[in-house]
Amino acid sequence: MALIPDADWEKGPEHIARLIEEIREPFILKERIAELEAILPERGTSRLGIGGNNPPEGIDAVETPQQAITIIWTALDDLKEEADEEEPDPGKIKAAIAWLKAVLASCAKWTGGHLDAGIREAAKTGGKAAGAAGVAYVTLIQPEVQTAITKVLESASKWLGY
Repeated sequence: MALIPDADWEKGPEHIARLIEEIREPFILKERIAELEAILPERGTSRLGIGGNNPPEGIDAVETPQQAITIIWTALDDLKEEADEEEPDPGKIKAAIAWLKAVLASCAKWTGGHLDAGIREAAKTGGKAAGAAGVAYVTLIQPEVQTAITKVLESASKWLGY
């Protein structure tokens, strides 16, 4: 904030408040990302499955929980990278937002829009589910994970507005 030019300070408190908010947003976004990362299953050993570090821009549907986890980690990596850039790429931020929205939409589809039913079903099949697939599914349908994804989306969208 000390680096804000004098000309901006002369424009008044509303202008400065907006500039300070713009400066703070990438830091807030990184905090939200850290909160989400703390409750996600670890990423797979390879990021090569869904296009590596460049998932396709037009993800319409996320077909599997493992694919969703890969997409989430990739989107978070991209958002963190852009938050550290002096000139962030709005296209990359928009793509990450779209990927996270696609994951949330798929979570609703997997549970038929009924989270409780999805959790019960996951609990019944959890022991039978094959390793990572079961962990990914159970994790993604948890309300706290979906809330954390939503917070990242809100913060990224707000930051993109600047």
